[in-house]
Amino acid sequence: STSRCTPSATWASSLTVSCPASLTADDKERSLFEEVAHDIALALHGIELEEESARSEQALKEYSERLEEMVEERTRELKEAQEQLARALRQRGLLAPVVVMTGHPLGKTSELRDAGIVDWLRKPSTITQLAQLVARVLAGEPRPA
Repeated sequence: STSRCTPSATWASSLTVSCPASLTADDKERSLFEEVAHDIALALHGIELEEESARSEQALKEYSERLEEMVEERTRELKEAQEQLARALRQRGLLAPVVVMTGHPLGKTSELRDAGIVDWLRKPSTITQLAQLVARVLAGEPRPA
């Protein structure tokens, strides 16, 4: 007797069992056989779904790690560009205080000061926070600890 196992449209298989002719005539036995074949098909389909899920999770993890690396690399580039700009302004005689507004980590305070950056504001920030920072810098007050 042969029973077709098709729980999904993506694949199909057959389950073939050899048995005496006297058993194939019994509707109850045939029905039980078809139920077992269907259960096997569902189990195989479940395994297939679990494997697909594991592959998808791995791909997502790899993409997430790569994206994180790209963000870190870009953040480093932006930090270096900010510091280079501040140094270039100092070298050209611009003695006005340099304030940076950024959404990225800036690094050590000593490195920022060496680059000529006197203060910074992390995004997101409000216009009030920016106004307070500018007022404090123009008054020559140090950055709060």
